Amino acid sequence: MVVCVKPGQARDFTVEHTNGAVVPYFYSETVTLAKLPSVEEHLFGERCHYEQHQRFKEAVRCVPKLVPKSYSTSVCCDDGYRHHKSEILMVPSMKGRRFTSTVYLFPKTPVKTQVSTVNYQMEGTRKWYKSAMELEAKDYATMKILFRD
Repeated sequence: MVVCVKPGQARDFTVEHTNGAVVPYFYSETVTLAKLPSVEEHLFGERCHYEQHQRFKEAVRCVPKLVPKSYSTSVCCDDGYRHHKSEILMVPSMKGRRFTSTVYLFPKTPVKTQVSTVNYQMEGTRKWYKSAMELEAKDYATMKILFRD
């Protein structure tokens, strides 16, 4: 709303109210590349864990034993006499007779380990993205005065 005022007249101002929203006035996007320096990082530490020492002993007792393999019987006739002959072929075999398994446990002992690491990162670039927006408010009160001669 524009108010026209002539010289010498009383100045009555009227205020214009608009009921609007915020609208974008200016928008920009930029990308910046920044160099990163090389970084060398040293880390030192100590690790402690407990080990349980064990020993195992396993044994198999083998006793040689004769096992029959074959059996034969024969009859021989000689001048009216009969002779009976029996044969058994025995073979030695090694079969396990007794099995033992033993575990020897020793007390746990702490084991300390020193750890040192180096983390080295070479030079690199980092991208920075920037978005900017200027907004203009449309809900405001204005006074415009126009002087006429």
